[in-house]
Amino acid sequence: MRQRRLWLLFGMGLLLLLGLLSLSTPSAFSLASGSTWNRNPDGYAAWYDYMEAQGVAIQRWQQPVADLLKQRRDQEPATLVQIHPTFWSVEGSWAQRPWLDDWLRRGNTLVVLGLSYPVTAAPFETQIPSDRGPVTIATRRRQAAEKGTPLLQDDQGLIVWRQPQSAGQLILAVTPHLAANAYQQAAGNFPWLADLVTQAGGPIWVDEYLHGYREAEASATAGASSWLTYLAQTPLVLVCGQIVVICLLIGWAQNRYLGAPQAIHPPVVDNSTAYIQALAEVLYKANSHQFVVDALAAAERQQLQQRLGLGTGPVDDATLATAWHQATGGAATELHPLTPPTSLNTMTLREWLRRLHVLHSRDL
Repeated sequence: MRQRRLWLLFGMGLLLLLGLLSLSTPSAFSLASGSTWNRNPDGYAAWYDYMEAQGVAIQRWQQPVADLLKQRRDQEPATLVQIHPTFWSVEGSWAQRPWLDDWLRRGNTLVVLGLSYPVTAAPFETQIPSDRGPVTIATRRRQAAEKGTPLLQDDQGLIVWRQPQSAGQLILAVTPHLAANAYQQAAGNFPWLADLVTQAGGPIWVDEYLHGYREAEASATAGASSWLTYLAQTPLVLVCGQIVVICLLIGWAQNRYLGAPQAIHPPVVDNSTAYIQALAEVLYKANSHQFVVDALAAAERQQLQQRLGLGTGPVDDATLATAWHQATGGAATELHPLTPPTSLNTMTLREWLRRLHVLHSRDL
């Protein structure tokens, strides 16, 4: 009993350590969300390809934004696009970015997609009319108080707006998925965002540094201070907790045995499963695909006969169709999946199995 309690404490300590480590490590999924290299539904690879196909001067930036500001000190104004879920907080976010004032003061434009505004009573998915067609929005977050010039909005508040600045433009949006890959078929999403980021003129830069993509020089600089940065940004309670858990695990490993030897029981063999697997392998090696399909079709027909109250004996197609119509009101054509296909390519078999599943799931 005591040994079991110690093992329980050991497991709880290990889970605690894993939880603390997960809190201090950013999720790879959230880090890639909004990246123009990400081809998942929440990525922007399709929109980036769309912009290049339109001949727009768009590039990816893989260094700190402050370096972009230094590089473009004496050049024409540019537009910087940052896309990330809840990357900006609603209050107090501007002071955390010392480069922002300089960027806007020099006449540049910053477009931020993904602000953490409160959830409203708006439907989760809605279409907002625009001059480029309906724009599909999938979020209930809105900016209720008008703090800028509306660019895209509904009855619940602002979705995209322009916030007044000195010489530049600050354009904000509550959704990070305005032109994500999931909305390639939406009529207005891609062209509307394209118009938004090109209206200021000049080159367009997409910030990929915040998604973890770094050029070699930037990666070397970041790696040299990674440990110091981690220690400086990690809460003291988290560090102390990790140290305590690690010390407990080391003490346990040094002072406790693993317990009495346990007998190893041979695995229980499921004869039915083993027989089915062996038979399937034999039929596969014998290239008896049609035999398997015919047997499956016959079994499905017999099972349907039993569900219709026709027994297990042979029944002609007309009788089966009549019983089916009386039970479901459906036409005889709905029973076509009971006829096995003669073409055994992958697409035909998948479609046949899908239709069998639909037929099998009907309520009788």
